[in-house]
Amino acid sequence: MATERQNPWNSLEVTKLVVSLTMPVCLIWIAINVNGAIREAELERVRVENRQAAVQEVSRFIYERRNRSVLLLSAIRRHERDPVAESLSEVIDRKKEYDDAYHNWNASFQANLFLVRQMLGVSTHSFFEHLVEDQLVQGIFKPLDECFTNAYDQVVRQRRATLLLDQCEASKLVELALNCGYTITDELYQLSSNTGSREKFERNVRRYCSP
Repeated sequence: MATERQNPWNSLEVTKLVVSLTMPVCLIWIAINVNGAIREAELERVRVENRQAAVQEVSRFIYERRNRSVLLLSAIRRHERDPVAESLSEVIDRKKEYDDAYHNWNASFQANLFLVRQMLGVSTHSFFEHLVEDQLVQGIFKPLDECFTNAYDQVVRQRRATLLLDQCEASKLVELALNCGYTITDELYQLSSNTGSREKFERNVRRYCSP
């Protein structure tokens, strides 16, 4: 009786064939998805860096105005204690630097607000702009500008400016500018890094930027 011939296509051979046919396809699919994930991660890294650069520009203008305020305030008070030609010259120089910071703010800050608007993904007036204009500009910088302008006028007329500075609470406004500026830039940085939230931003700005 002749020996029955075995079927070469047993389950093991079929499995090997299926694996050999599908493996290249799977490898291509994995490579495509991995490359896509890498590209998306790189794009997100670039987006985060661009957002953080916008925050740094906004921070620079905020701190420039605040720092010039500190220097001008100290120069005026120093001149009040010892009103000599050198201290008057210092007040005049510090006021010019303060005015330069004010000019830089008006010339460039709006453009940086547009960058932040883009960062937040909005096309119209954003909640951030509203908070900056109401809390920082109108609530702190504007009264501080008026205070320094009036105090400087008193100094150049050889009149005492200390009482005026105390009445407009210049020292308090300068300190508030520091706290408010730090809060705004810190919260913006967290938003730019996808670690913050609008609700936390608004809550902290209203807390630390209010007199």
